[in-house]
Amino acid sequence: MKLIRSRYAFTLIEILTVLAIISILIAVLAPAVQMARESARRASCQNALRQMGIAFHSYESSHGRMPFQHSHSPLVPILPYCEQNEIYERLIPFRAPDVPPEIYQIVPKLYRCPSHPIDFEMQDLGVACYAANIGSGNLTMDDAQAHVPDGTFELLSSTSLRFTDVTDGLSNTSAYSEIRFLPGDAVKRQPQFAFRRFDSPSGSPRKRLPLVRQICINGPFYASLPTRHGAWILRAPNGGYYNHLLPPNSPNCMSISEVWIGSSATSSFHFGGAHSMFCDSSVRFIPDMIDEDVWYALGSRAGGENAHFE
Repeated sequence: MKLIRSRYAFTLIEILTVLAIISILIAVLAPAVQMARESARRASCQNALRQMGIAFHSYESSHGRMPFQHSHSPLVPILPYCEQNEIYERLIPFRAPDVPPEIYQIVPKLYRCPSHPIDFEMQDLGVACYAANIGSGNLTMDDAQAHVPDGTFELLSSTSLRFTDVTDGLSNTSAYSEIRFLPGDAVKRQPQFAFRRFDSPSGSPRKRLPLVRQICINGPFYASLPTRHGAWILRAPNGGYYNHLLPPNSPNCMSISEVWIGSSATSSFHFGGAHSMFCDSSVRFIPDMIDEDVWYALGSRAGGENAHFE
């Protein structure tokens, strides 16, 4: 008698059911995996800023003043205190505008946020992911007396500041914050006369805020450039500096004829805000929805505002 063995196989319905279950599991788990990865990247970004904070204080302890060099951004003087002596020694023989591309394109790994995608354009321009605080805004080159610079660092000053100059308190004054470079982002630009109105000596920087926000957010706009198109070593708002005119991840906007006037906001690829390192070396995540006046006050070193953010 011949035995006939029956062969068992999955039916089409069973296969589709398994595939549907797998798809659901992937849909549920993928965001969790992405969140875990982003959490790790955010922690790495925070640690980088903490290391910069240690270097910031080490520099101040050694020199009796906050980081300063005549032709470079405040990201450069702290390099020796971040174990980046080799890059520092290659930079200092040159004024910032004269540094050869093969040198300024070497951005320390410490100055790269892991959440920030790196492309060839960013590498060619020598763009970092952090910048130094110049307070409420920028100055025109021909109206340098329009208002007194009030940030932790000064854009055009030939002298450095001390901790004693930060009378608002080291824990209430930002020093370095994140910035992002994205070719698709545009710096919204205006004719210079529009900014003359808020950069005039007639009113305090705070009184100019409504007009600045109106110009930078509502327009109209006449031209655009990439958000960050200056090297990290430059003493310029589109290089090694940012300001506190607008909250994190707000639109950047500058004069159509020069980049010294306007808003150069802190920004990041983290969801909902950006990290900032304060003068006491503490690092805090600043939400996009922070009160504009509080963020503005955290940018000034001696504004007398009673502002605090945990």
